[in-house]
Amino acid sequence: MNKLLPNNLEYEILDFTFEETEYGILKGRNFQLILVNEQERYIPFLSKNESKSLKKDTIYVRRGTQSVQANYEELQKILNQRIESEYDSSSEMKLDEHLAQLKTLYAHIKKYYYLDPSWDLIPEEELESIMAEQEHYRRKNNNYPNEDFEEFVVRLIEIKKQVIISGIRK
Repeated sequence: MNKLLPNNLEYEILDFTFEETEYGILKGRNFQLILVNEQERYIPFLSKNESKSLKKDTIYVRRGTQSVQANYEELQKILNQRIESEYDSSSEMKLDEHLAQLKTLYAHIKKYYYLDPSWDLIPEEELESIMAEQEHYRRKNNNYPNEDFEEFVVRLIEIKKQVIISGIRK
């Protein structure tokens, strides 16, 4: 299924076996049902590849008991649902990407200036351990953010915890 369905589509596959049934035609047959959760923020979903009954890059909808290609009106309805969900995927960036960019920015600003210019050639991490106890050899860079990268990540973790807790309380 992963070859056919989009990565951000949340679904569950349910298996049904009709060993005993009052409908003779179903007896002994196996069926699978793909249960798709409502995810308006990501619609429309497009098939990634083709199969016997699925065309690539096609939007399907349920019409009665069948899955069919969406027509103009159905596509408009889907797009309106997405707009109403107020979700903009163009600004979506994974947390790891944000943090990597932030880390890169932090790497371009020194936390301290050292009185001996030759010390600037030594990597910051090594100087930190050497000079930690000897504050008179260095001067704090006033342009360095009040919160270093690790402190920022700790603060984000606390904020995320509060978001999770508030979601549970609803």
